[in-house]
Amino acid sequence: MKTIFLLVLAILLLPFHANAGMNISIQDTIALALENNLDIKIEKFNPDIRKTETEKERSIFDPVFTSDFINSATRTPSSSELEGAREIDQKVLDFSIGLTQKFVTGTSAELKFINERYRSNSIFLKINPYYESDVTLTLTQPLLKNFGTNTNLSRIRIAENNENISREQLKSKIIEVISNSKRAYWNLLLNIEELEVRKLSLNLAKDLLERNRKKVEVGVLASIELIQAEAGVASREEAVLVAEKAVRDAEDAVKRITGLTKEWEKVLIPVDKPIISKERLHFDESKRIAFESRPDYLQANKDLENKAINMRYTKNQTLPELSFVGGIGLNGLNSSYSSDLKGLRSGDFYSWKVGLSLAIPIGNRSARSDYLKTRLEEEKARVELKNLEEAIIVEIRVAIREIDTTHKRIDATRSARILAEKKLEAEEKKFNVGMSTSHDILIFQEELANALRNEKKAMIDHNNALINLEKVTGITIEKAGIVF
Repeated sequence: MKTIFLLVLAILLLPFHANAGMNISIQDTIALALENNLDIKIEKFNPDIRKTETEKERSIFDPVFTSDFINSATRTPSSSELEGAREIDQKVLDFSIGLTQKFVTGTSAELKFINERYRSNSIFLKINPYYESDVTLTLTQPLLKNFGTNTNLSRIRIAENNENISREQLKSKIIEVISNSKRAYWNLLLNIEELEVRKLSLNLAKDLLERNRKKVEVGVLASIELIQAEAGVASREEAVLVAEKAVRDAEDAVKRITGLTKEWEKVLIPVDKPIISKERLHFDESKRIAFESRPDYLQANKDLENKAINMRYTKNQTLPELSFVGGIGLNGLNSSYSSDLKGLRSGDFYSWKVGLSLAIPIGNRSARSDYLKTRLEEEKARVELKNLEEAIIVEIRVAIREIDTTHKRIDATRSARILAEKKLEAEEKKFNVGMSTSHDILIFQEELANALRNEKKAMIDHNNALINLEKVTGITIEKAGIVF
């Protein structure tokens, strides 16, 4: 019996594969999974793509430089003696430069310089050729439709939110990969421990068979006991084969998720043991963390914000177009370019304009339909956010409850395993004095194996429950020690 309990102790203290192979920790598994996962590599492009869209939206406020240089000539027949010639020959050289810009208030401004050189064969021209220059500043300020920073910054704010959403989507993908890699790691460890338990059960059956064979040879035990022991060994050999296949399958799953696809034949040896959390969990704190950290919740909030921005914008577009229009200018005209500019600078010749421009679309069905659509979309997003909040609350409650349950299961299965050891020890004593059968011993051995298996599974389930709580509260990345 001392050999039996030493085997049990070895499984409890060394829960990893004993063969030569490749050591791998849970941090190694996470790091390799993040490094080699193609979905993450693809998702990493999206924030940068979204950033270019944000810059594109900001470009509507970039100043625009304009310039024209046009040389033209025309000859037209005269329709009146008052035109000063029978055929009118005109040569015009136009040059202009300007700067236009839109501002966040909706204001459009244009500063423009125009110079024209005009030459004609008309005898009535007082100055021929002449130079004419104008400098004008024109402002247009919407007063209803397209007025204010909220309206004119709408597309930029939506683009910035989409950029943030793409980052949260990347975080969601990273969380998924980390969680899956950790589960794959613990599943490999569980299958390895299952194999060790199956081997223990097989060794116990072989030990019983060897003892029975010696007793049958000396005539102190019926041959039927030998047959029962042989059947027990055969059954457990089959269970070992099934467990070995499960280990290989679990290894392949870890290699697939970590990108170790060139190491198919190498044995993976998990070096980390399951942890038992002693931290006291509080629902209110977990809920607060989830609403601050969960990528899907943050995405939903940004989406709702986008819907609200779009709704305010489309509401503004239902208003009439009423704009203030104003402008001032300086003019010059003379026989030489320098004299023309000198007259321009003198300020003796000027122009100005002030007024209002109004346009009212009759019916305005397109703008009203857009506003109604965005208002419904905003209301829908608000309900969806509320629905997500309730789903998160349920997920947190279930996750905390699962951690508490697995913690209690660990204590319960440990007690069950200790009792199974004692029951097998007692049955062995009875068997040694002829008060029990091989069949009974095999049953108690299997009970001990099941108790060991249940204890190990409870510990792995506890760690998977911790993984789930990290995921539903959105702190998987931080818990893995990764800086996003």
